[in-house]
Amino acid sequence: MLGLTVGVPGLVDPSGAVPVASALGWRDVPVAAELGAALRDPQFAVGVDSVANLAALAGSSATARTPAPPTWCT
Repeated sequence: MLGLTVGVPGLVDPSGAVPVASALGWRDVPVAAELGAALRDPQFAVGVDSVANLAALAGSSATARTPAPPTWCT
């Protein structure tokens, strides 16, 4: 399975467009569509999400896979 996801520091709508990303000075940028066109319509999924959502997803995935540290008795 192959895919590409881009994190944007701003709002992202379900189509992958960014209505507002103040830190980048972006307004109404169709990121997913432009990225797909720049990659010549790749045969893999191209996604766009907010960096906050992706950080939360990465954190929850990491804790789900990481075993609990050992408990030491003294």
